[in-house]
Amino acid sequence: MELCVTEKIAGLMRVVIAFCFVGIGTSLFGFILDTFGPSKRILKIIRRHGIGNIVTVVLCAAINLFCYWISDLIDEHLNANKRGTGSLVKVQFDIGYYLIAGAGGLSVIVVATNMLRRYPMYDDSGDDGIDDWENEFVNLPASFTPPPPPPPAYTP
Repeated sequence: MELCVTEKIAGLMRVVIAFCFVGIGTSLFGFILDTFGPSKRILKIIRRHGIGNIVTVVLCAAINLFCYWISDLIDEHLNANKRGTGSLVKVQFDIGYYLIAGAGGLSVIVVATNMLRRYPMYDDSGDDGIDDWENEFVNLPASFTPPPPPPPAYTP
């Protein structure tokens, strides 16, 4: 019985499956960072620059290349092992290839819109700066009393 896949083709299919799982993981990682808004500096940098999305786009491109390579290898293998002179070997891409290509295209759009977003030059951690004002006077002598906070902008 002749099979339509060789060990090389099966190994490449395993690589594609592994890339799919890694792509799902990096996409999920980027989504979680975008959703929860991390407070650690390194995670903010990763979120701000869309590293999870960029890795997902690269993985989708690699998956598409591997899928094309696998289909070419299958076509060569089936043409080399024809049973008769009139047998027709036809290798086509199925819905999975187009879904991966669509996911890659959408990932490119997401990364592009993430790169177009303008971020402020200051750290947007969400605090009002009150803790910074209080921490200014931590290392001063005990006899020093900090000045009172400034009055409101308008007083009657």
